[in-house]
Amino acid sequence: MIVQYEIATRVQFEIEKGSHRFDSLLIPLSGSFEYLYGEEKRIITAGTPIIFKKGVPFEKRVLEPVEYMIVRFSSLSAEGPWLDYKEEDRARAESSVRYLYTAIEQKASGEVVEHFARDLLILAEQQPREGEMTAVAAYINEHYQQKLSLDILAEQAGYSKQTLIKKFQQQYRKTPVEYVTALRIDKAKALLSNTAYPIGRIAELCGFGNAYYFSNTFKKQTSLSPLQFRNSSKL
Repeated sequence: MIVQYEIATRVQFEIEKGSHRFDSLLIPLSGSFEYLYGEEKRIITAGTPIIFKKGVPFEKRVLEPVEYMIVRFSSLSAEGPWLDYKEEDRARAESSVRYLYTAIEQKASGEVVEHFARDLLILAEQQPREGEMTAVAAYINEHYQQKLSLDILAEQAGYSKQTLIKKFQQQYRKTPVEYVTALRIDKAKALLSNTAYPIGRIAELCGFGNAYYFSNTFKKQTSLSPLQFRNSSKL
């Protein structure tokens, strides 16, 4: 539900460092500002939608006097802050920005404003940010020997578990948990084929925790027990 919407101009933000009071969608119309989210800093320019999440710490600084429109929500399920669009969706996104501006300028109803604001959010949700799921996969590849869970991976990605699953599947055609399992099985296959390590040691090296869990998972994935696979690889 929309709480407030307006068009405003700032030469300097009243608060340059703090945490947001509302979930908001902001779109600069002219000018630019610098926005720091976590350890990532971006320059936000005209026509670039960005989400401010309630309670999330921020730093922002006007670089050129900025005119923007902002829509504040009581709550917003979309993750923030960056919104990216597929090339084929850019024309529709730009059209929604124009319609949203007209609706706010003409003081249209909250329902009309919300329609165009949510269209921008829906379009962005269909496109994972470039490289971000690759970064999650890289984290898995580096830490597969350690305890990994959806909670840990979601925290690394800065997403809810549900959003992480959705975006990861879009890029890799499998869930993060399925990706972790497949990677560990591949590593185990290499160790079974090329070393004489005991099954328990291989389970430990591949992040399975114990030999029983490793053996059960390995057989579900390959239809062979680890010992059967080792013997077959020597034929």
